[in-house]
Amino acid sequence: MTVKTSEDVYNFVKECIKIKETIECKKKNFQTKETKSVELPNKLTKYNFEYSRFENCIKEIENEEKEKLNEEKKKKELLNSRNPCSHDHSKERQLYEKDSKEKIKAANVFNEEGKKAFYQKNYKLACVYFRKGLIQLDYSFPESTEEQNEKNKIEINLHLNMALTKFNMTNYYDCIHECS
Repeated sequence: MTVKTSEDVYNFVKECIKIKETIECKKKNFQTKETKSVELPNKLTKYNFEYSRFENCIKEIENEEKEKLNEEKKKKELLNSRNPCSHDHSKERQLYEKDSKEKIKAANVFNEEGKKAFYQKNYKLACVYFRKGLIQLDYSFPESTEEQNEKNKIEINLHLNMALTKFNMTNYYDCIHECS
């Protein structure tokens, strides 16, 4: 099975891999650095203990924290510059993962609800229901010809109902668009 990706996605993945490799190299270099040992006097007492090595430790820890923050900033900048979309797509994912039969049933339910709203002359609500039904069908991929025929039938009904609703709202251009 071959997968086609756009050139932008390919370049984005390459840049992410490069960043990951540089981070790993920095980690390896940091681990291989030999820490300088501070020579202590032979006889340590509580008065001649050298505290400078602790100060060096604190400086090293602060430098490590700064490096981590810089790496995180670079990652965020790269991801934000490549993917400006920060929306939550969990609803779309849930809809995509549903079975085709469930989506067709849901579209049929939305069609019926839209008809009820239409008969009550609540045209805006009817449009919302018809649009939701069409969205259900946009994410459905029928596996059999029977399902495909049922999907096509409901889709035509939804478009025609939407056109009739737009006509009653005197939105004639949208009515023509829905009919085509």
